[in-house]
Amino acid sequence: MNDFMKKNKVNRLYKYIEREFDKRKTIFGWMPATEDEFDFSVDIVFSYHSNSKFATEDDKKISKIEGRGITTRKDYEMFFKSLTGDDPDTFITKWESSDEELAAHWKRLHQKNMRDDQHIFVKNLAYLLRDGTRFIMYSRGYKIIPAEQISAL
Repeated sequence: MNDFMKKNKVNRLYKYIEREFDKRKTIFGWMPATEDEFDFSVDIVFSYHSNSKFATEDDKKISKIEGRGITTRKDYEMFFKSLTGDDPDTFITKWESSDEELAAHWKRLHQKNMRDDQHIFVKNLAYLLRDGTRFIMYSRGYKIIPAEQISAL
């Protein structure tokens, strides 16, 4: 898969992790992955820097440093489930036509660690995972690269 990495100038690989501390507390998030432990036989979520005019200068700076990263779609789906409690399809069905309610709900759940528009990011992520709909937010672009396209290299 080195050809895929070179062709797409990928400089970061990530995997999803969950760690249970006790029966009431589990943390989850992203860890760096190596090529050896990365599954290139499945769909990938590719994230990349984008010069969005809507991004803050801090977002642009962080995104540029982050560069181009990949994570499996499966890892993103597990992350999404941990973050929202729903799979992408259920989440979209529940919140598709009620952005204001979603914003209020998200704020109630994540008062301390959230941005005002984080609920929009989560909704965009749901559409990416369910339908493959690309999006750009926080100076990062997100798209799905199908496994067939990866194996063709």
